[in-house]
Amino acid sequence: MLKNMKVKMSLIMGFSVTVLVSIIIVVVSLVIMNIQSSSYQGIIDTEVRASDLVRTCRLQVNMTARYLRDVVLDPQGESGQQSATKTTDSLSPLSDYITELRSLNVLSDSTLIDDYISAVQVWGEAVPNIMNTALGGDQEEAIRMVQEECTPALTKVDDAASALQTAITAEQDSI
Repeated sequence: MLKNMKVKMSLIMGFSVTVLVSIIIVVVSLVIMNIQSSSYQGIIDTEVRASDLVRTCRLQVNMTARYLRDVVLDPQGESGQQSATKTTDSLSPLSDYITELRSLNVLSDSTLIDDYISAVQVWGEAVPNIMNTALGGDQEEAIRMVQEECTPALTKVDDAASALQTAITAEQDSI
């Protein structure tokens, strides 16, 4: 078939086929890149965001615990009053972080997320009681509450956060 064609037509056909194949390859590559981009964006929006939220919650909990400690150590002083305000202010965003973490559905089994949220909530419920006890003038009772209620609850929060972070990282690695 190509033997009977003129040279001009043979060259046009050869280049046309090459250009057509190149265009098809470019289009297929763009479609694949778009699919991969969507997948990566999904990972960023869920797994990475969940991991970031867990880290942020851990930081927020630790800051709140430090502020609470300052309140208990100096409840009537100026630094104690400032720390009381900071304690209350740093507890506020935790509920938003927890709500967002729950809504991400990053793990197929939500048990670890529920355990973490429960641990944070139990710890968070103890904080105002301890702070009010310290500010009410019963520093010894507040210190006891920190040692017997706050610290064990904080340890449970940390353990639950570590387990959750490990599970999220494993989920990220499996993708």
